[in-house]
Amino acid sequence: MHLTNYSINKYNPMYKQNFKEGGCEGGNKRSIKWFYKVYLRKEQKLNAFRIDKLQWKIKDVIIKTLCSVQP
Repeated sequence: MHLTNYSINKYNPMYKQNFKEGGCEGGNKRSIKWFYKVYLRKEQKLNAFRIDKLQWKIKDVIIKTLCSVQP
């Protein structure tokens, strides 16, 4: 059985659970939506175009990875 960081860290006394719907703010476990909308846009000051370009590149890598394992 594989353990994720969350599976291990949720027992840490310093772990903060996120009780807000959508997991967008607070806590140690955050959503990808929070990452794009809050972290990249507000904290890293990226504009929507750069974020869209990053999302496209991530999707492209995923597609290429899946294609590479096809028989």
